[in-house]
Parts: sequence; structure tokens; C-alpha cells
Amino acid sequence: MRGVIFLKPFEYQVESQAEELCQGSLMEGTLTLTNRGEDVPDARVELALAYGDFKKVKAGHQAFEEVSSQVLGERLALKTGESTRISWRLELPFSGPATTRFGSLFLLYGRSVKEEGGFGRLDLQVGLAPAVVTFLTVVETRFSFTEGGRRFANGFMETELIPPGNFPTLEELILKTRLDETGLNLVFAFQLKAFARGAQKGVQKRLLEVSRHIPADLLMLNPSTPNRPLFQQLFRSVLEEATPAALVGDGHLA
Repeated sequence: MRGVIFLKPFEYQVESQAEELCQGSLMEGTLTLTNRGEDVPDARVELALAYGDFKKVKAGHQAFEEVSSQVLGERLALKTGESTRISWRLELPFSGPATTRFGSLFLLYGRSVKEEGGFGRLDLQVGLAPAVVTFLTVVETRFSFTEGGRRFANGFMETELIPPGNFPTLEELILKTRLDETGLNLVFAFQLKAFARGAQKGVQKRLLEVSRHIPADLLMLNPSTPNRPLFQQLFRSVLEEATPAALVGDGHLA
């Protein structure tokens, strides 16, 4: 990927070989600064990783939430026509956002990432961490749930999962995932329904949240094999916990 911005009198050109990224990926690249004007003794170069809501980015007002930043150079003396190339590396956080239709991580580069008009941007295509992808694959292939949309909210990636027909009491499941150094944190938000008799007869709905944690040392069976049996067992236990909660009123389905 490559981006160029001209901030008089300097041209900032950022490059990276990273094309396919996921949560936790390491990005490496270079930034070339070229003086296209008169001699200047105090050039500055800054790089940042930031989350941008696509609507806000398009509107151009307070669009970015900084994740990390680094000053690559200050008071760089470049004569007219001279260039300097600076190497850089950034680590995408495991607990950070993946790209959705609502927003993504951006690479910001230029004179100052906090100054309006002082930087350029590259939007990054970031996928889910492999452990999260594998867990979702287990849910879809072994339990026949269908994936809907995704979004990043309150520090969690949220994935909508539509249940198959053999789960009549489940309307919807939002799976919230957050991966950190301790392991994989999971929150299952079930939208439940049931027909009840008695004083509250009719269709009753309620939300149930079930939390689970998979320690980091249990995510993989070996360096190349995800712990699919554990993922399957965990999701089955969560379904068994959620289903009785679908009974409402006097606890008898109509």
C-alpha cells in the first residue's frame, strides 16, 4: 500500500508491503520525506494508527480516535530537492477494531496527526484475529448459525448471528469478542422469545447475556491447530444455558 500527501514545502510518501492485515498484525514500512521548496531546517514527521468512523471521515470533523502514534523525526534539515527515508513499524492491537461497514483503522502520516490539515491517511483493511475467525466458523458450520453484520462497540467486536430453524426460542444472537494477552473474552447476547400461558400469555421476549473466557494457552492445540473441540463444547454449553431462559410466565410453552 502507498500514500502521498504534499504539505508545503514537503512531500510525504508512506509505503508498506502489508496488504492483508488482522487484529494483532505487525505493519512495517517506510516514509520518504522530500523537500519540494526552499531549504527548511525543521521538518517534522509523525505516524499514527487511529480508528475512523466512515461517516465522520467523509464529513471531515473530529473523525479519528488515536490508538497509537510515534514521531519519526523532528527538526530535520533538508535542502531543496533532498529526501530522507525513515523506517517504521506499528503493531495493530489484538483488542482493536476490525474493518466493518461502519469504520476501520487508518494509518495517519504527515507533519502532525493532531493538526487539522497536517496529515494524510490510508484506510486499512483489517480482518478478525484467527482465533475469532475459527470460533465463528465453528458456530456456523457445527451449529448452522448464519453470520450477519459486524460492528465495533465499547471495546468489543460484535457479530450478528442468525439461528437456524431448530432453535425456535432464539431470535438473534450477538457475539461480542475481545482478544487480549489473557485470552479470548466472549459475551453472548441472546434475544429470546416464547409463548407463555397465564397472566402474561402471548409472545414474551427477553435479552440474556452469557459471558465466557478462554485462556490464551487453551486457544490452540498446537502452534498450527486451533482448539476447535473446546470451541464447540463451549458454544454448546452456552446454548444449553440460554434455552431454558426462554420460558416465561408460568414456564410452560403454548
